Amino acid sequence: MVRFRGFWRRVVHGDTTLLRRALVSRPLSPSAMRRIRAGVEAAWRETHPPARARRAWLAPAAAWGAAAATAAIAIGWGLLWNAGHDAAPVVGRVVRVLDGGAERRSGWFHHQQLRTGDLVRSADQLATRGGSIAIVLTAGPALRLAQDTRLRLADRGGEDVELETGRLYLDVPVGTARSAAVRVVTREGTIEHVGTAYEARVTGDSLRVRVRAGRVRFTPAAGGGQGQVLVEAGTEIIVEPGLPVARYPIATFGETWRWTDDLSPAFDPEGRSVMDFLQWFSRELVLQLEFIDAPARQTAARSQLRGSMRLAATLQSLDAVLASTTLAYEVRDGAIRIHSGR
Repeated sequence: MVRFRGFWRRVVHGDTTLLRRALVSRPLSPSAMRRIRAGVEAAWRETHPPARARRAWLAPAAAWGAAAATAAIAIGWGLLWNAGHDAAPVVGRVVRVLDGGAERRSGWFHHQQLRTGDLVRSADQLATRGGSIAIVLTAGPALRLAQDTRLRLADRGGEDVELETGRLYLDVPVGTARSAAVRVVTREGTIEHVGTAYEARVTGDSLRVRVRAGRVRFTPAAGGGQGQVLVEAGTEIIVEPGLPVARYPIATFGETWRWTDDLSPAFDPEGRSVMDFLQWFSRELVLQLEFIDAPARQTAARSQLRGSMRLAATLQSLDAVLASTTLAYEVRDGAIRIHSGR
């Protein structure tokens, strides 16, 4: 303490030598400078990572952000599409699906497998691959699609069917109102039914129309250079660019129609008569029902069917039904002829 007081006394009385000595700092040694520099550099690296390292974590973050934004847009678009689609008019209902059936498509993101009972709406795009499908339109006609078929239902409530490729079958029941007319539109022209069951097939630039019952009216596309063509039952036409419309006779029953017969709605035998089955069978296969003798008609009317197994529109089902009666049949010239006795 005495020394400290003496030091300040000398400073106060003008002796600054000691003060100058106290304030002058000694230079740091080289080893000390190296230690300080290393410490500063380490602290800098901790608080300022290199640009390459920053990019390493920024890139995944940017990718995740882009993915999240894309997912949000897709979900939002899906919700908007579902709301708009569910508001579209119903034009039909799926009644039968075979071998995978069909899917409904809309844009890039919406593919929905169709099942029995599903509703179809205007502007729906339908596509089959290995399967086939049957639809009953709300207006009454039955629409069936073979495998490898693409079509689009019209925006205006389904009165037009735009067939892009593949094969369809349109069956218009007797008594269907003219206001329920369905037109099939193709690149080659438009097909209108006149009380009809017919098949339309588009392959590349070629259109084939085969009429099974009734008539159809074919109107070539603009620039086709031909007028309207009326096609009768038992006739097919083939339309190709730059060629006249070709006509050929066809059979209205047989293996060539098998694909659409397989899509016919099944028959429920419970509480029904053999006559009911024969009328349904002939209607589905577009055959005239004829009774060769009066007893045959009477037997069909009074014979009741038993069992709960639904019956398909096949000759095997016809054989099984008539096996319990004394009736026999033959199919010839577009008619099924029923007669008594075996």
